[in-house]
This record gives sequence, structure tokens and C-alpha cells, in this order.
Amino acid sequence: MDLEVRTVQKGAVRIGLTAKEFDLLQLFMQNPGRPYTRIEILDEIWGTI
Repeated sequence: MDLEVRTVQKGAVRIGLTAKEFDLLQLFMQNPGRPYTRIEILDEIWGTI
């Protein structure tokens, strides 16, 4: 996962993600094991409830 250019790659295969999918993956990878409620995810990613 390259945060600067916002790309995800597994081995030699680049994985195409939408902007929101990337944001979700980043949130989960930066906080492994932390559970989120639906409201928390909406607030973190979309900035609104």
C-alpha cells in the first residue's frame, strides 16, 4: 500500500480500488484489530453521519 500515490499492490499485481475503498483499507490497516461501528466508519470516511 503506497499512501503517497494511493495504490495497492500484492506481489506484482496492482489492485484497483476506488477512492473510498482505498480510504477504508487505509483506516483498517492503520488500526489493525480495532472494531468500528457503521457510524464510526461513516464519520471517518465520509465525514458525516
